[in-house]
This record gives sequence, C-alpha cells and structure tokens, in this order.
Amino acid sequence: MSQSKTPADGRGAIEQRDPIVEAAHRWRARIDDGGLNARGEEEFARWIAADPHHAAAYAEAEILWKALGAVPYDPVLDRPIPGERSTQTDKAIATDGGWWTRWLDYYSRPFAPTIAAGLLIVAVALAFYVDQSHEAPGEEEVSFELFDTAQGESRQVTLADGSEMNLGPATRVEVTIDGVARRAVLMTGHAYFAVTENLSSPFSVSVGAARVEVTGTAFDLQRRGDRLAVAVAEGQVQVSHPRILQPASDVGPTGEWSRGSSGFLESTTLSAGQTVTATRGVGLSTVGHIDVEDVGAWRFGQLVYVDARLADVVADLNRYSAEFIALDDAAANLELSGTFTVDDLSSIIDALQAALPVELLSEKDGQRIRLKPEA
Repeated sequence: MSQSKTPADGRGAIEQRDPIVEAAHRWRARIDDGGLNARGEEEFARWIAADPHHAAAYAEAEILWKALGAVPYDPVLDRPIPGERSTQTDKAIATDGGWWTRWLDYYSRPFAPTIAAGLLIVAVALAFYVDQSHEAPGEEEVSFELFDTAQGESRQVTLADGSEMNLGPATRVEVTIDGVARRAVLMTGHAYFAVTENLSSPFSVSVGAARVEVTGTAFDLQRRGDRLAVAVAEGQVQVSHPRILQPASDVGPTGEWSRGSSGFLESTTLSAGQTVTATRGVGLSTVGHIDVEDVGAWRFGQLVYVDARLADVVADLNRYSAEFIALDDAAANLELSGTFTVDDLSSIIDALQAALPVELLSEKDGQRIRLKPEA
C-alpha cells in the first residue's frame, strides 16, 4: 500500500513508492542478472514505449545501479595518474563516495524520495536473489576468485571456464563464473583475456562504469585512473559506457530526462586490430586501429605506444619501477611513440629525455620528470 505526503514547501504530493519506479528497478535487476532473452527484450521494449515516464524511471534506475556498482571500489586503486589530477578530481577523491556521489547529488536532488525508494527496491531485489540461490544449493556451482599482482609482477592464470587471463603489474581482477554468466571486474591495472567460447554464457568485464562483453575472443584492457583502453586481438568485443544524462530543459514534476537518439548507453563493437577508450565524463572515443601483434605486447616485456600521452607512459613505468616517478602537470600531455623494453627502465627514461623537452630530477622521495627550463 503506497503512502503519500505533502511537503512543507507546497510542491504537492510525493509518492513514496511509485509502481513505475519499482518496475524500472525490476527490469534493471533482470538485465543485471544475466541479461534478457529475445522474449524479455520484446517485453522490455513494449514497457518502455508504453509511457514516457517508464523511460525516465529506467534512466534513474540505470544511474543508481551504476552508482551501486562503484561502491566496493577502493578509491586508492582508482586514483588518477600523475598529470591527470586537477582541482575537480582532487575534490572528487576527497568526497566520501567519490565522483559518482556528487554526480547523483547534482542531477537527482528533485527526485530524492524516488531515489530512496529505488535504493530500497534494489536492496530487496538483491536479497531476493540471495534467497533464491540459497533455496536450491548444489544446482549451480559458482566460482569466485580474486587475482592481484604486486609492483613489477606479471601473472598468467586459467579461469574455471578454461579461459586464460594475463595480469600486468599492480593489477587486481575479480572473476565470478556460474551457470548463467561469466563476469569479471578490473579494479586497476592491465589484463589480457583469451576467452573460451560459450554462446549461451557471455563473458563480461566491468571497468568503472564501462562494460566489455564477448562470447569468445582475445582482447586487452588497460585501466589508467578513470580511463579504459580496449584493444582486440581476435574476434569481436562490445564496449558500452553510460551517457552523461542531462536534465530536460522543461523538467516537470515527474522528472523526465533527455535521453538522446541512441538511448542511455553508448556502445560500439570492435574487431581484431581495433581499439577504443572509455572515459568518465566523456564516454567512448572514436574507434582507432592497432597492429594485432601489438595488442597485449606488455605480456612479452614490451610497451608499445603510438602518440601516447607522457602521463600514460609514466603511469605504466610506475607499475614496474621500484622507485616512484612523479610527473609535472605541464609535461603530462606531451606525446610519444615507440616500443620499449621493461627490463631496462633506465633506457626508457633516457629515451624520454632524448625525444621530449623533459628532464629527470632525483629528489628525496623519488624521481620527477619536468619540462626543461627555457634557456
């Protein structure tokens, strides 16, 4: 039984439990729990088309579920690399809950009661799924594994489904495999996946708000701060990232959201030799190209760059170097191309200084790269 109340500011009755909101979260729960079959997709499309309020409610549900997906992340693991840090990013890191909390707060203030109800629905839905799994023990074997590597360490593992995964230095990945789906979360670092084909059980990797999904292929993921780089060696990979939803100019009491012609998610499909980046606040880049033999070259001790930002190069070096290398902001966006061997980090530093107008300084707490002073 729903209850309503009239707020003191006289804006009218606010529904505490909206059946449309509840339905939106039920759809989001079904999609998150292994996706929809063909019939389910048709039903979902009909539900969205039936009422404009359905699309608005699902947009809010999408934001909430993405936010909840970020909760377990350790902010230290997703710390921006040297050179990317700005006043805005520092504020995001210093704020409890991180950037997505402030994003939700900014866009969702008029809908706080609806969001509170939505969070309750999510909690109930999650509890329902846990209860369901406990009712039939032994019907479905679930494999959950956490893999991580130390500074300078690389590792190759075989997953429960036979897929192979290579982890670069300072990398952490969670993998869950059950009878419905195969899911991984790349928290930090580099990982190369050679996925065993299974058309009935897609393999997905979540990286922040981005999602990478395949049925069987080989691809490389590199997470640097709030940016993900995806490169494909074999087969096809679908990469999705939520749009930055903006409130409609004529937001009414129901809180409609503008959605754009392509829906709430940007998505692109990559083939072998293609690459794309997904960035918080920007979304997906245009599709680029890479030599297939260079995909995941770090597995063989080589770092390959084509017009790479110096900030990215230094972030990679810090995964291998025992001594931290800082980078001045002024030099972060200098670009570099080349292939380097990780076994000789000093030669990489020498090459940087030869190719770019930078110099390396030794300081008491490590090393620092800065622009060369003008003569």
